[in-house]
Amino acid sequence: MEEGKIWRYLMVLIGAFNLTVLLCAVTWHYIDHTSISVSEPSSLTNSMLTVPIPLVHGPRVEPSLQFVVIFSRHGTRSPYGDFPAVPYPAKNKTIWPHGRLQLTQPGRQQAYKLGMKIRALYNGFLSPNYSPEQIRAYSTDTDRTHMTAQLFLAALFPPKDHLVWNNNIFWHPIPVFTTYLDHWEVCVNASQCPRFYCSQNRSVETFRKKFKSDIDFLMKHIGNISEEYNEDFSSMKFVLYYLWEQLHAAESQDLPIPEFAKNIYPEPLKTLITEFYYASTVGTDDMIKLTEGQLFKELIGLIEAKIDGTLKPNRRMFYYSTHDFTLLSLKAILEDGGISTRSYVETGSALIFELHKHLSIDEYYVKLLYIDGGSKDMEPSVINIPACGYPCDFRILKNYTNKYIISDWDEECQVIVNNL
Repeated sequence: MEEGKIWRYLMVLIGAFNLTVLLCAVTWHYIDHTSISVSEPSSLTNSMLTVPIPLVHGPRVEPSLQFVVIFSRHGTRSPYGDFPAVPYPAKNKTIWPHGRLQLTQPGRQQAYKLGMKIRALYNGFLSPNYSPEQIRAYSTDTDRTHMTAQLFLAALFPPKDHLVWNNNIFWHPIPVFTTYLDHWEVCVNASQCPRFYCSQNRSVETFRKKFKSDIDFLMKHIGNISEEYNEDFSSMKFVLYYLWEQLHAAESQDLPIPEFAKNIYPEPLKTLITEFYYASTVGTDDMIKLTEGQLFKELIGLIEAKIDGTLKPNRRMFYYSTHDFTLLSLKAILEDGGISTRSYVETGSALIFELHKHLSIDEYYVKLLYIDGGSKDMEPSVINIPACGYPCDFRILKNYTNKYIISDWDEECQVIVNNL
C-alpha cells in the first residue's frame, strides 16, 4: 500500500517536470520567434512599423514549391498632372507634401503591407533573415517604384539577430537593382518606338468608336474643357487619364470629390479609363511584345535556370517593383492577347508566378496568383491560364508565349511597312 503511494507520488513529480520543460521550450520558442512586436499604425511618420515573423509555414508553402517571382505595382502616389476643374493641383505641397508622382502616406503603408502579406504567405519557404542568396529585388528607374521595393523588403525581412545594427531603427539595408527591361514608358510616350506608336493609334481609334456615347456623356459633365476636346489621342489621354488620376488620388487622400464629378466618378469614368488603358497598352500583339517582351524573356530564363540547376546563386525568390502597364502586359502575354476579364490594376497589386515540381516525376508546372491592392485582406486569387489551365505545364507556357519574346527592342521598334 505504502509502496503504491510512493509510486503515484513519483509519477506526479515526473509529470510536473515534463510540463515545466514543455512550458520553458514553448516560452523560448515564442521569445525567439516573436520578439518583434506587432503594430499597424495609421501613420508611418509617427510610429515604427514592425512585423511579426509567423511561427508556422505560410499557406502557399508546399513540398512541390521551388521558386517564386513577384511583379507588383507601386503604392498609391500623387497625381501625374492637373485637370483644370479638380482643385487639387499636383504642385500643392499642402495636399501632396511629397511632391508630384511620389508615394503618398497610404501608398507607403500599402507597399509595406504587401511585404507583410508575402511574408505570411511564404514564411518557411523564405527564412526569417535576409541574405542575397535567397532573394534579388529589382525596380524600374522611378522614385515611386524604388521606394515601394524598399518598403516591401523592409516588411518581408525585418531585422533580427546579426541584422540588427541599431536598436532604435527597425530597418536594415537591402539592395534594390534597377531593371531596364520593362518598357512601360512606351505606353505614355509612344513616339520613342515607331512600331508601337502606329499600333497604339489604331487601337485607340477602335476604342474611341466603340465607346463614343460614353465619352460624349463624360464630356457633358466636365465644363469648358469639352470645347478643347478634338477626339485625337492627346485629347483623349488628357481628359481620361488626367481626370481619373486626380480624382482617384484625391479619394485615396480622403479629399472630397468635386461636385461636377459626382455623376461620372467612379463610374462611368472607371470603366472608360480601364478600357483606355487596355487599348493604349495591350491593344495588339505588337504592343504587348514591345512593352514587356524583354522582361518576360528574363522571367522564362530565370525559371529555366532554376529547373536545370544553373541559377547562381540558387535563389528562391525574385521581386520586381513595376507599374500598372507592366502587370497589364504580362497578363496579356499569358492570355495570348485575348484578355478575358478587364479590370483596373490598383496600386499595390501583385502578379505572382510559382514554380512547382511534380513530386514523383521530373516535370515542372506554374501556378499564377494575383493580389488586388485595393482589397482589404489582400488574399491572392488563382489565375487560370487559358492555354494550359491551373496549374500550367511550364513547357506549354513557354511554347505558346514564345511569340511575345524579343531580344533587340530597338530593332523591333522599327516600323514594318506591311503593317501600316
